[in-house]
Amino acid sequence: MVDSFKPVQISEYFLRQIAAGLKKEIYDSLFKQIFEILNTNSIYNDKKTLTNAIQSGRIFYENGAFRSSKPFSNAVADELEKLGAKYRNGAYYIDRAFLPVEIENALAIVAARETAKIAALNGLLARLAATVGEETAVKLFIAKAVERMFKKLQVDLEKSTKERKVPVIDISVDIPEIDIADTDFQKIDEYHQLTKEERKNLEVPKLNLDEVVIDKRAKKIAQDYTYNMDYWVKNWKAKEIATMRRDVFDMVQSGARTDTIKKYFQTRWGIAERKAEFLARNESGIASSVLKATHYQDMGCTHFKWLRSTSKEKRKLHEEYYNKIFPFNDPPIIDERTGQRGLPGQIYNCRCDLVGIKNPQYYINKKRIENAKRNIFTKIKYAIQNSTQRNNYPWRYRRFGQGA
Repeated sequence: MVDSFKPVQISEYFLRQIAAGLKKEIYDSLFKQIFEILNTNSIYNDKKTLTNAIQSGRIFYENGAFRSSKPFSNAVADELEKLGAKYRNGAYYIDRAFLPVEIENALAIVAARETAKIAALNGLLARLAATVGEETAVKLFIAKAVERMFKKLQVDLEKSTKERKVPVIDISVDIPEIDIADTDFQKIDEYHQLTKEERKNLEVPKLNLDEVVIDKRAKKIAQDYTYNMDYWVKNWKAKEIATMRRDVFDMVQSGARTDTIKKYFQTRWGIAERKAEFLARNESGIASSVLKATHYQDMGCTHFKWLRSTSKEKRKLHEEYYNKIFPFNDPPIIDERTGQRGLPGQIYNCRCDLVGIKNPQYYINKKRIENAKRNIFTKIKYAIQNSTQRNNYPWRYRRFGQGA
């Protein structure tokens, strides 16, 4: 017998798959096309002339000076100095009226290209806003990964609760001695006498999730999980596109270059990646806690034990619940700001876990026994430390059966 069912957690492998699928869905349907428009030419002319440097985007003219995100090459610096540009604070200053025709033409080509990119970007964002809810192949991949994750969780739950009984400690009666059968030891000896090949034949074959039939409850939870993620992605993309269009308009009005706009979208993509990872883990925690609770209640559990969080960031309120017992029909407060009650994992960024308790009285009696033992040993320790015969060596030896 065991004191509780073995805790079961969702598979990190499937969590990573879902998070990767969400990232790919967001990138392919939104950011990929944006970066294709904004990416500048990556091939530069070997001659390193000023005209080629301007057209390649390595340097640009802004606020009366030629600037660059990288150090100026010697060839470009020499040509700028020949034009009469003065180096100051990391830039070469020269009035645009003194620039030769070929340099003006290069700047005009770059300006036209920048304008075309901004126009293409605005058109793309408008089209994306109109096609936010379109189905993609990635969504099917996510739905498949979600179903497989809940199949694995279903199998693990059934395995952890199969033929496992929670003991009953009755402190009012004597506990009888239990005889250990010799057959268990004989089986161990027989196992170690087998060859490696014979042991392999005894091993349980690997689980094939494609052959597992997901029950209606787990399937419903998986479908709700997929719907919630799809709903979040659609709403997030709609709001994100509206924000991007407004920010791009403001940047263009302030004279920002496409390099600045590209950095802005790289920042937004970084935020989207973190949101996708958070969503995959958060929704998985909520859905898995519901499946666990219903499974344990089907097993006859009326209570659950709150297990420690695996996250580095822990809520102080939840730390007070560790290893405590709560009824399923009256869970504790999980958010002290709103007074929301629920199970472990049902609030954002909570990685606490639960395990079903079939007999809560077991833990109450177990705690009483632990407290009784602690009190007995405390009293013995106190009696020894305060004994008048503590320094009497013959008495000390007699205590351990070593004296006369």
